[in-house]
Amino acid sequence: MKVRILILDSQDPPLSSRIDAHPNWEIVTVQDTSAACTLIRDRDCHLAIANDTQTESLSRALREECNADLSEVPIIVVSSGHDHTSTVNSLSLGAICFVPKAAPDLVLSDVIHRILRVCGHGVSQDSIFKDCLQCHFVFQIENDTNIVANYVSQLREIISVMTNASTRDRIRVAVATEEALLNAIIHGNLEVDSKLRNGDGTAFVNKMKERQEQTPYAGRRVRLTTNIGESSIEVIVADEGPGFDLAAIPDPTDPEFIMRPHGRGLLLIKNFMDEVEFNDQGNIVTMRKSFETESVEA
Repeated sequence: MKVRILILDSQDPPLSSRIDAHPNWEIVTVQDTSAACTLIRDRDCHLAIANDTQTESLSRALREECNADLSEVPIIVVSSGHDHTSTVNSLSLGAICFVPKAAPDLVLSDVIHRILRVCGHGVSQDSIFKDCLQCHFVFQIENDTNIVANYVSQLREIISVMTNASTRDRIRVAVATEEALLNAIIHGNLEVDSKLRNGDGTAFVNKMKERQEQTPYAGRRVRLTTNIGESSIEVIVADEGPGFDLAAIPDPTDPEFIMRPHGRGLLLIKNFMDEVEFNDQGNIVTMRKSFETESVEA
């Protein structure tokens, strides 16, 4: 896919003549701000170039005609150099960079390359996490069980890239994290009793929906903290609920307990992670896992 570069230009020689030809670039030149506004509004360009005076006119036109601003598309200002204030104002309006008009043509092309790379065009899609030695994330998550899978999936992908974890360990960490997050949302923040799952589960679902709209449950959040190294991970899940007494929880390995339609999350967490610790209140769980390198069959 070609990168489309919009040039707002009515001068001679045209700005387009100063830009090196590139097989993946398509140059589109317009002479009036209205046409430029349309292309930006429709996201029909990836980058825009204009002089400082045109940039200010374009900013006003975008607000008036499209209810948009310069941040919709990164814009490079070609500064005349006559008025420093004009260049600074262009940057304050949302321009991403500027190039002095007197600068060599090579400078303009180089800036275009750099801005496009920063915006993700023409950049390798290989994950940078393969070069990461230590990674620390802290997320604040709403009480929506539907979004948990997205966090877990992203975490699993990061683990697969930056650690030596086996496929088995990656999946187990993902399952344990998902169980901890769901428990924190449902039983921690929303304080929905697992026993409501008995029967057809309708009472359980209805209570969750009810609590998601009620105070104080609706305002609570879950904090997910991860510390990932080359050979280990620490996952901390904290909710804002009242907590629970771990001693009051039935033994998850009890055969009768295993067959119940609820309460197996703790069993999975304890089996899949090397270390599992709860704080005294019972609203923070810390899980740790050391990874074994995946064996390769001869």
